[in-house]
Amino acid sequence: MRKYIVFLLSLLLCFQVSFAFPVYGADQKISELTALGAKPASDDTLVIYDSSTGLTKKVDYTYLEDIKNVNLYGGLTAAVASIGATETTLLITDAQTVTADLSIPTTMQLFVARGGDITVSAGKVLTINGTILAGAYQIFGSTGTVTYAGNGIFYGKWKSGGSNTVLVDNKDAVMANLLTGQGDIIYSSSSTVPARLVKGAANTKLFINAGATAPEWAVGVQIGVFSIDTATATGTQAVTGVGFKPAKVFFIANVTDTTQLSFGFDDGTIEDALYNNYARVATQWAVYTASSIYLIQDDGILYSGLIQSLDADGFTISWTKAGAKTGTASILYLAIR
Repeated sequence: MRKYIVFLLSLLLCFQVSFAFPVYGADQKISELTALGAKPASDDTLVIYDSSTGLTKKVDYTYLEDIKNVNLYGGLTAAVASIGATETTLLITDAQTVTADLSIPTTMQLFVARGGDITVSAGKVLTINGTILAGAYQIFGSTGTVTYAGNGIFYGKWKSGGSNTVLVDNKDAVMANLLTGQGDIIYSSSSTVPARLVKGAANTKLFINAGATAPEWAVGVQIGVFSIDTATATGTQAVTGVGFKPAKVFFIANVTDTTQLSFGFDDGTIEDALYNNYARVATQWAVYTASSIYLIQDDGILYSGLIQSLDADGFTISWTKAGAKTGTASILYLAIR
């Protein structure tokens, strides 16, 4: 027979959230929940009750496996020792006592429901390196010391007689340590580690690096020129020195002292050219959609090119020769990252 767990939830705003989170066990009446103590099986179900609407919803226990009730381990100290460095949210629903120095790891989040309490014995230190999730109510009844070193926020209300103000905000402290210069940017160098990107030079733009792992500053635009003897047979030509892998390239190509002229653009997939077609039809310009460079010497005699590949430091042109083409073409380019 499938077992069920009942979880009473009042959905209120901000920190005004009240939880009644039972210890796990078999089917029980609501009045018997405090007596539950067994860890749920994989086929157990959580029933969520919203007292504001009277609605309920079932959730499989497998969705809650990352939330551990501290009482399943016999207390907070035992839970920390047993769980170790495993990423865990530890639920505390009742009074817990810390009788010896204890350090909560960065991988553990303490979820202290209303009614939960952590008391540190006199002369002992509880160091919390993880984060805390709790409402606007007291959760520490200590005579000892509670030190918060986690990358989160610690509210004064959590201590006896405290106000609902932020006592510690280590997120801001972490940011402050990284932001040492005006214009710096913080980004994630891994799933949980913040890193600093120093501001770029004037008029540079923000890009993602070639490895797609981090942002970087760069101009992102390069103007250059290259040439080719149009008598050269069909083949390829690598253009380097651009300084980055371009996303788009614009071309102006001309054979000196002739009417052979074309304007084109190319992104490695789409290529188009506007070219001088005087050699075929006087005073006519035309568009060619299969090349980004198109130079006509005479009817049936031409030289055309398009980008074969966009490379780390430039691009490679694939040239096609038709007829007895002659002359050296100079090609101006504008490469955009």
